[in-house]
Amino acid sequence: MNMRELGELIKAAEEGKMIQWYSRRTDRWVDCKSFLDRDQDEWERGQKYRIKPEPREFWIAGGAAFTDHKDALQYLRELGLGGEITHVREVLDEQGD
Repeated sequence: MNMRELGELIKAAEEGKMIQWYSRRTDRWVDCKSFLDRDQDEWERGQKYRIKPEPREFWIAGGAAFTDHKDALQYLRELGLGGEITHVREVLDEQGD
């Protein structure tokens, strides 16, 4: 891990985002609840870290995608379209990359 990557992880942890480390033993990413409390020698051992991905969420209406349900509804109304609005929430695989 270089200093830029470490800086990004520290900033993300300070913002309340979850940091994960990769366990070779279990072949999974594991939440690192005390990332900011780790000593320097603990993260210099070649351990892989990442910011835990957040699932994407969006709505589809009339063939277009929206980040807000209200926008999807307004789109259908403005075009005079009926139809359904589909809510999509991504499910993330917990396996390692």
